[in-house]
Amino acid sequence: MPLLAFAIAFGFQTWIKPVRPELSPAMQSLVSAEYSFADQAGRNGLKSAFLSNMADDATVFDPLPVNGREAWLRKPIGAPDAKLMWRPVFAEISSSGDLGYTTGPWTYMKAGRALAHGTYFTIWRREADGTWKFILDRGVAHSATYPADSAFRSLEKLRPGPARGTANPATLDPRLAGKMADLRKAYKELIDPDALVLRDSALPMSAKQAKLDATTELDRISQARAGFGMSEARDLAYTFGTVWSAVKGVDTQFAYVRVWRFDDGKWKLAVDLLSAI
Repeated sequence: MPLLAFAIAFGFQTWIKPVRPELSPAMQSLVSAEYSFADQAGRNGLKSAFLSNMADDATVFDPLPVNGREAWLRKPIGAPDAKLMWRPVFAEISSSGDLGYTTGPWTYMKAGRALAHGTYFTIWRREADGTWKFILDRGVAHSATYPADSAFRSLEKLRPGPARGTANPATLDPRLAGKMADLRKAYKELIDPDALVLRDSALPMSAKQAKLDATTELDRISQARAGFGMSEARDLAYTFGTVWSAVKGVDTQFAYVRVWRFDDGKWKLAVDLLSAI
């Protein structure tokens, strides 16, 4: 299946909703929804922005997976001098135009000072009225900052593909658990070499850079999947939950989010996010 990739430069302080004729209408609407979300957070505060942009069944990690609306309704309104700023640098959308994700840098500011940085990751669903609402939100924190000239890229199918049958990538989730030898083998078979890998304390990297099939630091003991979703075209799906792992001999609990892409007759892992809880 041919894929279409775009490279579009955005400056870090660009918060205006983009109008890019290079993007398909579906991709344009997804990216615009993310920019609108970030803009609302700057103008109206995080609580208002999150509640306005999430689906009723959205999930956030607090620290375990919970209903996002219930979690944010319980949160206090943040300090007026505290700001969370973010922008998309990569987006992907299904050929049916109903499921996609965006990711990029975030910065937490207070009293005009940058106190923390990281990478956000948000999965979006197009609702019956045509609007986009996010259904899953998670990120990682790292001290390094993105290059100021980081370009925006997007990935989408050039045209809808045929029906995908009954294949369910959620059945592949359990293979990314267990003993290290099994884990290496599963990653080697299931992950796209160019997949996006998101980890705490590191800038985003590809699977080739992360060398997930050769890692010896992390040994997953067990995992519990909390949710799953798939596009109408059955070419993009996601799974999420928690993982209990041993990292250098110390038991640690992680949140995980995975995006699966169906291409060339196979489901491949397109995004792999792990973040300590």
